[in-house]
Parts: sequence; structure tokens; C-alpha cells
Amino acid sequence: MTVYIAMLRGINVGSHNRLSMTDLRKTLTELGLEDVQTYIQSGNAVFRSEEDEAVLDEKIERALKTKLGIDAPVVLRTLPELQILLESKIAPEEQLYAMLLVGQPNDDTAEYLDRNRSDEERFEIDGRDIVLVLPNGVHASPLAKGVDKLGVVGTMRNWRTLHQLETMASALE
Repeated sequence: MTVYIAMLRGINVGSHNRLSMTDLRKTLTELGLEDVQTYIQSGNAVFRSEEDEAVLDEKIERALKTKLGIDAPVVLRTLPELQILLESKIAPEEQLYAMLLVGQPNDDTAEYLDRNRSDEERFEIDGRDIVLVLPNGVHASPLAKGVDKLGVVGTMRNWRTLHQLETMASALE
């Protein structure tokens, strides 16, 4: 059985896509996912399943929409994928973020991001993940705004959240 980490985009941000983590746990459990746990109010969950990522992604997104009225893309990673991402630490943790994409970014992504960053910001693209060094945080970051306009659906998480999800997911193995 595979341990997955699900990260929903745009949950409980501002006044839209309000979702209690109790409702998220219940919905995922009703889908047959095992040992479902959630973390903070931004739509993070860990669970075990025998289904593959493509099936789970569609199944979760459909259930969120039909059962809870939430239209939110879901980004899934397996525990080994998340562990590899966390090993790629390229700066002090308080400056690190990751944009987790549902698919591969375009070939010109690096050039685009390089043009849309401040001098102190850096990034590394690794498959479906982009590690971001944002010394001044997300909200004032040209790079964070650029990543959001790549044309590939994704969601951003800070390094602390990713570590906590990895700890929770590891406990399910």
C-alpha cells in the first residue's frame, strides 16, 4: 500500500473554498482511503491507498466538488517523492518553499522564472517540483507571483509544512 500526501490548492484562503479538515478527513475516508490524517487548515492530508495517483487525483477532486462544493485542484506526492524533495534543501529552512505541480513545467520555465525574480531570490526545478528561496517571504516575492503564472496547476507550501507532512506520512509506513 502506498502512502500519499495530498495538498489542495486554494483552501481556506480568504473567504472562498472554506473547508473544515474534519469534512476533508470524512470525505477522504468515505472514498476508501486508509488512515487519513489532516494537517493545518490549508488542505493537507496524508493517507494510504492501493490506487495510483491519476485515479486518486480525479476521485478526490470529484468528491470534493460533489460532496462539499469545493472546486480545488489536488496535488499528490508519494512519501518517497516528498522525502527526495526535502533532501534538496538549498537555503535556510525559513526561506524555503516548494511549488508542487500536477505535471511537468514547460521547457522555458527556468528562463521565465529567472526573468521574474528579485536578485536575492533563487529556485531549482526538479521534475514536478520547484524549490524556491524567498528571503523576504511569499507575499512580497516576484518569483512566487511568477511561479503562480506558469500555466501548470500547483500549490505552494513552506518547508515546515512539508516536513510535518513527511513526519505524519512516515508514521503510516
